[in-house]
Amino acid sequence: MTYFAYVRTDGTLRLDYAGRDENCGIIGTVYDLPEPIAECDTLDAAVAVGYAYIGQHPSASVYVVDANSLLHEMLLCHPHHEQVSGLHKSLFVAWTCFTFAALSLLVTVLLGLGPQGLALALFAIGRYLLMIRLGFMNEVESAMICLIFSTLIFLLVPAIRTA
Repeated sequence: MTYFAYVRTDGTLRLDYAGRDENCGIIGTVYDLPEPIAECDTLDAAVAVGYAYIGQHPSASVYVVDANSLLHEMLLCHPHHEQVSGLHKSLFVAWTCFTFAALSLLVTVLLGLGPQGLALALFAIGRYLLMIRLGFMNEVESAMICLIFSTLIFLLVPAIRTA
């Protein structure tokens, strides 16, 4: 049987899992196939070609399909995708900390909190980073919880000062 290696570009492959057969190693049926990057006589050779392509293009996804359009392997460079995902998370965390600092500065100026506002900003950022580090919640959920707590604290501090 002939096997083909296809590079997935955004939206070029449609995958139907209805033809899945785990005993035969078939993941599903692929439609709308582009030009293959390789045509091989064995599955192992097609997988080897796919990994060679991924070695040169780590962000690519390679599908190994037989002549009947049955998908046998989906190849990815997992370390590359984990690194990219980690960078996106780190960037989100950095922007969230910047946003907390900017909001704290704004609220401190508007409410005249002085050094207390700085302490509250450090408390909000510290709480957020601790929640992320402990894995209590993901980045977005932790940001929302810390924003709610920070808002409540910033509203309570002037009320307590006047009382």
